[in-house]
Amino acid sequence: MPHTVIGLFADSPAAQRALTELAAAGFDRASAKDAADTGQPGRRWVLVETEGRDRDIQDILRRAGAESMDAHAAGSGAAQSALMLEPDRGATAESVPPRERHPHGGNWLREIVFGLNDGLVTTLVFIMAASALAQSHAALLLIALSEVSAGGVSMALGGYLSARTERDLLARRIATERHEIATEPEEERAELRDIYRKKGLRGSLLDRVVTQLTATDERWLQALVHDELGVIDNEEVAPWRQGLRIGASFVLGGLIPTLAVLAGLPQPWMQIAAYALTALTALGLGALKARYSLKGPVRNGLEFLAIVTIGTAAGGIIGVALHAA
Repeated sequence: MPHTVIGLFADSPAAQRALTELAAAGFDRASAKDAADTGQPGRRWVLVETEGRDRDIQDILRRAGAESMDAHAAGSGAAQSALMLEPDRGATAESVPPRERHPHGGNWLREIVFGLNDGLVTTLVFIMAASALAQSHAALLLIALSEVSAGGVSMALGGYLSARTERDLLARRIATERHEIATEPEEERAELRDIYRKKGLRGSLLDRVVTQLTATDERWLQALVHDELGVIDNEEVAPWRQGLRIGASFVLGGLIPTLAVLAGLPQPWMQIAAYALTALTALGLGALKARYSLKGPVRNGLEFLAIVTIGTAAGGIIGVALHAA
């Protein structure tokens, strides 16, 4: 039975993403209109007329960021009038999309894992190597804490510079695309057409999608940033925040094997305790990573454990070599 699936979006760019994905999936009877009746400026309704494939439409609307969804009898007019009469319906249990079972977060995890792993392994290797040369536990502890502090500062500065460089390069590439839209519109339109042709669009559908995406310069730029530069989320990352995360993670990771030195255990129990603390932390880190990856917690944990074990062996070999020298 013909009917209309409706999604409510927070702003025009989100609604435009939905229209683009709908067109790419073959749903060409889709449109957007202002949702001024909700009392919140800037919001947009996206209406899709269909006779089936509701789940596919809902998945597309949800991925594009729909805040709520509903369906009404055939005819966009009927759907629009129903929405105007029930502006708060999006808050009901029937229209709220089910909570997604697979989390998409974890962008921050790369910096945390990088810093923690580097702090764990670097400090463990350092302790294993220096324990053969240090005159006392106090001297070894001072050396280890100095290494952790210096490494944390170095990692924080390196993370900051890396994020700053990445942000500047992206800004330059976006500025280049903006300039080319203004000075070489036909070439940029051809590039966009070729991108969507490779995605499977043909004929009049391809023409409509390209026309829709190039209707305004800002929409055109967003399409090129997303599809040519591959920027899915253009949210600006603060370089200082990334550097702080990496540096703090390194220090936290480095302090874990250092606890064995702080406890004043005799050798070789000190080395064994440092390895055990690091191994347990690595297993926990692997379980955390598994939440945002396709690998299970056991496999992730064993990978981290293997890295820690290799680091321990390397530290022992270095310490023996330095002691012999």
